[in-house]
Amino acid sequence: MALHQVHLHHHHHLQEQPGRSVHGPVSVTGQVLSWVADKVFLWSPVELLKLRAQLQTATRGSAGYLNPAGLAAQVLRQDGVAGLYRGFTLTVIRDVPSYAMYFWLYHDIAAALSPGIHPEEAPPATQVVAGGMAGVIAWLPIYPLDTLKTRLQAVTAADGRGKTWVHFAKELYAEAGARAFFRGVGPTLVRAFMMDGASFLGYTTTLRMLGGSGAGGSTASGNAASGSGNDSRE
Repeated sequence: MALHQVHLHHHHHLQEQPGRSVHGPVSVTGQVLSWVADKVFLWSPVELLKLRAQLQTATRGSAGYLNPAGLAAQVLRQDGVAGLYRGFTLTVIRDVPSYAMYFWLYHDIAAALSPGIHPEEAPPATQVVAGGMAGVIAWLPIYPLDTLKTRLQAVTAADGRGKTWVHFAKELYAEAGARAFFRGVGPTLVRAFMMDGASFLGYTTTLRMLGGSGAGGSTASGNAASGSGNDSRE
């Protein structure tokens, strides 16, 4: 969630630039590069450790249980630093197109729900619904890649030696056909709707509480200040 707020802040900053649009190639490129930096330095290893923690059969306090630090040490011991980034290529392939269209979708949906109102100034219900729908639509087409990434990250480098993502894709398909790639999609989309909807609303609400406003409000304030200056000179 915290990393999500970083992307929202970058998005808001671009919206405040005169002549800049979330739909433009520079804006999309900036958002994607911001995401890649997060993935390279933090999020990919976190996803791997979270998965390994969920796969543990030992419970907290019992023999063999490993906390996050213990899991990280185990991965480093077995596979080295590269082990923390196992599945990173699939993560990039999964998320780059998703993040590239995420804000675009949000703005278009918010504009359709509340015409004539800047998306960051839209009513709370619009922000929640638009953010949630954008998250769901962005997630759905790349979900099979997430399933494949999870299968790849679940095994150590030694156990998966010589096996490419194509091998794991064939393995999944052999289990249940195309349906195997959509296991757990329902709860994931519900989570995406709730998290993305809450993220947009929480971010814009925080801006207002801190004395700022959405991009539209910032522009309006700037225009008002400019107009006031012209009046005083007259």
